[in-house]
This record gives sequence, structure tokens and C-alpha cells, in this order.
Amino acid sequence: MDFKKDYINPYNTRFERVKFAVKQLIPFGLEDKRVLNIGGGGNRHLEKSLLELESNSSPFEIDMTGDNDLSLNLDKIDRLPFEDKEFDFCLLTDILEHLENFHLILNECFRITKKALVVSLPIPSQEFTRIIYNRRYNSNGLNEGIYSKFYGLPFLVPEDRHRWWFTYDDAISFFENFESHNDCKVSIFSDLPQVNGIQNKLWKFFLPKRIYRNLFYNAIWITIEKS
Repeated sequence: MDFKKDYINPYNTRFERVKFAVKQLIPFGLEDKRVLNIGGGGNRHLEKSLLELESNSSPFEIDMTGDNDLSLNLDKIDRLPFEDKEFDFCLLTDILEHLENFHLILNECFRITKKALVVSLPIPSQEFTRIIYNRRYNSNGLNEGIYSKFYGLPFLVPEDRHRWWFTYDDAISFFENFESHNDCKVSIFSDLPQVNGIQNKLWKFFLPKRIYRNLFYNAIWITIEKS
């Protein structure tokens, strides 16, 4: 496993996140390729990103709703409807944590991809800081949790939620095991918090790195290069 340079808040919108993911593919060669975007939001973010980056690669988008090439509930399948290595690249940005089928979908994407996958996962344990600072996401707790949009115990049944609670160290361990059980090379980098204000600077200075990264890192990014 290889650890790459980390980034500080490299994107602010869903489109910027997809475009950032596409940029991770450039070192592998992004011309005349087939690129699959899983859970892209139904807004053609991959297609727009490729156009902005002046790539002639062909996008294919999957989500449950919106404007997609294939509408699919990923928790209701046991196999993606594609042949082995049908796509050159696959993007899984902030989608796996929404699925009970986390492991199956990741393995299926590995099967149907020829060159590389890019995965991003928000780190749930960093939401503890919202409790520390009393940063409430929802004051009434009807549709979302008090401190979190996708965790908590809302009064109404949520339309969407995260299925997996884990730490930064859990994610590292998972992809170390993934690499050891598959013919691939895994690279890791993280989305770091913007350290503003005296309190945040004190946390970073005094906390051991292990505790700081599990409580404050926003997300982890994984590139899986197939051998």
C-alpha cells in the first residue's frame, strides 16, 4: 500500500468531487477509455468533468434516479450487468457507505474494471467533533440526526442513510486486506480539515496523530490499480 500526498478541502460540491476523482485517472491515460461512475447523483457529472478536462473518453453513469445511462438499486442486485473488464476505469465517490451491498459492489466493480478504480469514503468518526463543538445539523431531529445528516435516530424514516460506521484506521485496514487478497496495488490519500481557529490548531498540536486523524480527517481516497 502506497500513501500519497494529502489534500486540504480539494472540492466543495458534488460536481467538483467527481471532477477531482477523474483527475486521479490522468496518470493512467484518459484518452479513448470507458469510464463508469457509480452513484453519480443523476446529473451527468462524469460527462461534464470529461468535457472540461478535454478527454474523449466515454462516460457511463449509474444511479437510482435522475439522468443516467442505467437506473439501478445497488442494494437489490447480486451482480452488475457487465462483462469482466468491460470498463477501463470506475469511480465510486461517496457511495459505498450508503449500501448494505458495500462489499459486493466494490468486488463487482473490481471485476468489470480493466485498469483502475477510484474510491472515496467520508470518515464517520470525524462527526464526533460536531458533538464537541455543538454543531447541530438538525435541531428538531425529524428527518435527520441531531448532529449528522446520515447517522443518528431521526423521528421519521430517512430516505437515505449511511450503513457503515468506521474510523480512518478501519478504512486503512480494509484496503490493506483488499490489496492482499486481490491482484492490485492500492494507493491512499486523505481529505484533511482546514485548520482554522485557535481550538483547531490546539487539537492538531496536542493530540497524537492517530487520534487526530480518526477524529478530524474528512475523507479517505483510494486508488486501486489492477495488475
